[in-house]
Amino acid sequence: KTQIISLPVRKEDLMYKIKTAKAELFQRSNTNPSDLEISVYTGIPLKMIEDTHSYDFSIASIDADVNNNSGQTLGDMLADVNQSPEDEVLREDKRKQIVNLVQMLPHNERIVIQNRYCLFSSEKKTLRQIGKILCLSPETVRQTEKRAIKKMRVVVDANSELYAI
Repeated sequence: KTQIISLPVRKEDLMYKIKTAKAELFQRSNTNPSDLEISVYTGIPLKMIEDTHSYDFSIASIDADVNNNSGQTLGDMLADVNQSPEDEVLREDKRKQIVNLVQMLPHNERIVIQNRYCLFSSEKKTLRQIGKILCLSPETVRQTEKRAIKKMRVVVDANSELYAI
């Protein structure tokens, strides 16, 4: 859910007075009053009235439906400025290449790399945790990790045209 950011009470009161004056002046002349006319009518300095335009805006929830019952929200329509679709495709391609490299490793090395670098889970395991899984000491797990990385690096270096990692 989104949070509502409130204006200070004095600014809300000022905006209310200006909107009320605007409505009253509109009823009298049947035209939208200028900021100067509102200033004269309310006694509020013109500069203050002009400043209220900077914080007089409508706020909508990013989770609100854009059209009734369409299921599309405002958030769905906003561009993701952090990442382009091309970046997403490239990242996924690199991930597949790494997974393929890891699949070539012997069993213990594969288990170590998968758990140390979160290839199939979101939790990075410690050397001790992986050691318990494989019934190895943390030092043996560290050496296994180092050996696996060295093997993968050799494959990537030998096939640099295939791997853009």
